[in-house]
Amino acid sequence: MNDVQPGQSPWTSRHRPVSEDLDLQRATWRVERIAWLALLVLTAAAVAGVFGGGGPLSATRVGGAEAGLSVAYDRFARAGAGTRIRIAAAPSASQERTLVLSGAAIRSLTVDAVHPRPLEQRSTSGGAAWTFRADAGAPLVIQVEARPVRAGVLRSSFAVDGRPPVHVLQIVYP
Repeated sequence: MNDVQPGQSPWTSRHRPVSEDLDLQRATWRVERIAWLALLVLTAAAVAGVFGGGGPLSATRVGGAEAGLSVAYDRFARAGAGTRIRIAAAPSASQERTLVLSGAAIRSLTVDAVHPRPLEQRSTSGGAAWTFRADAGAPLVIQVEARPVRAGVLRSSFAVDGRPPVHVLQIVYP
């Protein structure tokens, strides 16, 4: 049984046998398509690593030859959850190397472990300095295991042996 009257479009509301409101139905379909698109975007972002836990967008590296330092870290982290920062300093003739961390890094991170252990740790006017022993002419690789203290954007910097600092930007989710 077809309740479409002659000359009436099948896309107009009918009142028999059941009342229809096709304008409301179209709006509902539009909202449903937007929700599916939002779910697709969130899933793609999660697979890409935007929410942490791996993925091509999660890990990054900054630094270079001018700074004599490169820092590899997770671009996205969670407050209170562990994260690793890998710092690689270029070879030097000196056996003692000093890594300077900015005050923002010290205030925003709880450092759980540093490998290898520093020979000396001291406060500086702008943060903290760690002194390490390294073989002359060999690169120094330091791994810092830390936990961000609070959610937000963490801007910090690292420098080695008085060279220009390497700036790190990390997004910390709650």
